[in-house]
Amino acid sequence: MEQGRQKLTPSVLGVLAAVFLLVALGLLVTLYSLFRKAQRSAGELARINSTLEAEMAERSRAEQERDRFFEMSADLLSITGFDGRVLQVNPAWEKALGYSPAELRGRPLAELAHPDDRDGTLREAQKLRLGGVTIDFESRCLARDGTYRWLSWRSTPNMERSLVYSVARDVDDRKKVEQMKNEFIAVVSHELRTPMTSIRGSLGLLAGGVAGELPAKADTLVAIAVKNSERLVRLINDILDIEKLESGKMGFRFAPIELMPLIEQAVATNGFYAEQYAVRFRITAPARGSRVWADADRILQVLTNYLSNAAKFSPRGGTVAVAVIRSEGRITVSVADQGRGIPSEFRHRIFEKFAQADASSTRQKGGTGLGLSISKAIVERHGGKVWFETEEGVGTVFFFELLEWGSG
Repeated sequence: MEQGRQKLTPSVLGVLAAVFLLVALGLLVTLYSLFRKAQRSAGELARINSTLEAEMAERSRAEQERDRFFEMSADLLSITGFDGRVLQVNPAWEKALGYSPAELRGRPLAELAHPDDRDGTLREAQKLRLGGVTIDFESRCLARDGTYRWLSWRSTPNMERSLVYSVARDVDDRKKVEQMKNEFIAVVSHELRTPMTSIRGSLGLLAGGVAGELPAKADTLVAIAVKNSERLVRLINDILDIEKLESGKMGFRFAPIELMPLIEQAVATNGFYAEQYAVRFRITAPARGSRVWADADRILQVLTNYLSNAAKFSPRGGTVAVAVIRSEGRITVSVADQGRGIPSEFRHRIFEKFAQADASSTRQKGGTGLGLSISKAIVERHGGKVWFETEEGVGTVFFFELLEWGSG
């Protein structure tokens, strides 16, 4: 037995030594690998920490700049949640309305809206929650002393953070001046309409020969007077319509009406007017059976304005095309002329009051600069919209769109 042990011992010891060496080397390799991984992890962690610190510093700097902007701005700045409650306002609120930032924080802004403006304010808030933006929305806001001031709002939502950023500008003085101007114009127009109507009627009788045949010079002067008196009466009537629309006093008698007979009536009625300019109207795309919920007289007023404008600004011998398109529960009416188009610098003002691209030529053609503004207001009161497409040297197409009655 001792001999066997002597024979086995050297080989066993060699094997064991080799095994132990391999195990030790493996452990060393593993420990080194773990050490390198730990080094890399520590470096990555340091880089992440550095990035986070830089981002936090940048955010802190941005917040400080925002706070400085809030402090310095003369406009009324606010940040509200989608629930409408104030999160932050700037000191300009206290100067304009008397509320300190602390008094407004956590308060729903809609509570400050004038009762007559509250529904519109809530509609704007809903639009913002759905991702829309508010541009030049005007409403009255309750001041701390119990009075109301007009503010003009611009707002945009942050959908990710459920926040609304708003800029409001105090336009109370401008609104008061506008109100005084409108009241003055309305009073003057009312006082002028009766005598001007009488003057126009008398001149018309003279021109018609009721007082006998006039001398050639007198006949020319009376014709000029008739033309100018008619223009003045149109201007007075347009001003009164604008005043009624803006004050909400214009009456509308809504009913389901067939649109095509109304368009045919407008084309026939204004055909005599178009003949003055050697222009003819043509219905190119009728849509029989089109019905809308509307005031027939007011829609006729819009059609008359579109058609008369198209006739005035078409070349002699030209054709004004009228089309009606039904699509997806909406009816679109278009009136296309073959005129010289609308200059690019004037296009953004086309539906404004007293807007005239070329005042001299418009006066020669008898325009007041109010027709398109009135048309826009009438169509919007019907829940529709107006727009135009134009190309200089080719012509202009004016559109208005209404919901088809019974489509919903």
